[in-house]
Amino acid sequence: MGNINGHETRVTAAWLRMRLAEAETAQRICLIDATPTADAPCLPYARPLAVRTLLNDGMPTPEEFQAALRAIGATSFDQVVIYDRNLPLASSILWRLFRCFGHRDACILDGGYDAWCTVSGELVESYSKHEAGTWRAAGVSADRELLAEIDALRQMFRAG
Repeated sequence: MGNINGHETRVTAAWLRMRLAEAETAQRICLIDATPTADAPCLPYARPLAVRTLLNDGMPTPEEFQAALRAIGATSFDQVVIYDRNLPLASSILWRLFRCFGHRDACILDGGYDAWCTVSGELVESYSKHEAGTWRAAGVSADRELLAEIDALRQMFRAG
């Protein structure tokens, strides 16, 4: 399959719009709204994964993270693109969680929801529905620096 973007940390709204316009490429992208809002429009193909819910009891276990991703239809072969609605800590935390659990092909939509609205303006009324996914979490990373970053961001997120 190959990587869609070569493991970039951030992608632009223009890049995402171009990729979502290509049917074959769009189906390989798992577009995640890290701050889903009920009854609000979302990006086309988006799937809801509330970071706040993932962090309710602290750092999620590999099994909890895996179950959350499978519930939204993610697979381990997906190019993950994460966006938020004016809460960049949410995207940042989720990106680090993907790295922590072994998925390197994840990136953040630079500027999030607002950047998409500026570049494309195309929104849909509801999140994309998918069959259960097969995403598989590796064990928790041994990278102490990464784990410390997640913990610090988690504490700031909960405080805000």
